[in-house]
Amino acid sequence: MERQDYSECSIEQSMRGFLQTFRMAGVDSQVVFNILEKFGHKYYEKDHSHLFTSGAEAYNFAYLIIVL
Repeated sequence: MERQDYSECSIEQSMRGFLQTFRMAGVDSQVVFNILEKFGHKYYEKDHSHLFTSGAEAYNFAYLIIVL
């Protein structure tokens, strides 16, 4: 996750690239929540467009993308 660069991508493009680096088949929902939470905070730290006001907001949006 540290090597991912989200500075030039939308959150959707970043999530697609991030989720293609590993497989989550058969994992517990809590593990999915933790992975998305880490992704949201990292996206917020590296995003230069300041689309979100906090890492938690980026996490919530990433979760909604997965659910919807």
